[in-house]
Amino acid sequence: MKNYFVTILLSFSFSIASCQDVVDWFPVPSVPQEIVISSISNASSSSFAPSGMVLKGQSFLVPSTTINSIAIFFSLTAGSPVFNVRLEIYSESGGDPGTLLYTSDNFFLSDGEDYNTPSTFTFTGATVTAGTYFFVTKYSSGIHNLNNQISFQSNGQNPYADGNRVYKIGSGGWVHMPTWDFRGTITHTP
Repeated sequence: MKNYFVTILLSFSFSIASCQDVVDWFPVPSVPQEIVISSISNASSSSFAPSGMVLKGQSFLVPSTTINSIAIFFSLTAGSPVFNVRLEIYSESGGDPGTLLYTSDNFFLSDGEDYNTPSTFTFTGATVTAGTYFFVTKYSSGIHNLNNQISFQSNGQNPYADGNRVYKIGSGGWVHMPTWDFRGTITHTP
């Protein structure tokens, strides 16, 4: 009876080793992960000010990864805005957005948007090393002025400890908002 048990145990051990070899030959693909900047909003901020267009940004911390998409929430502020928005990913330089690294696909915004659903900006090949980066809003073509603008949903209770919102009006410098964050998520694949 004991001889049978040893034979079964050896066969089982060999089978487990063979399974590991198969896993090594066919690695399991990485699963996308999500960084939640804020899941709720308690305020919003406009895309246009009396002194000009307002660029909005958010710093965020990631491991070495590929950024697939960034989803943020908008709100209608005034009029009937109709224009394209894109997000750009920048390196960090002295605490501010530095060098432009990647640009998302354009996302067309209009006053008919469902502002309870996130607007998702997709990136292709946005591979970064571990560190702090910024995404910044950019606008192109269409009706975008003081009377026709959108807002970005935000949270002023510092929900995301690894970054904060920034903004820039016209050619001025970047202003940091240490307790404010965008409402949105970053999807990445390690």
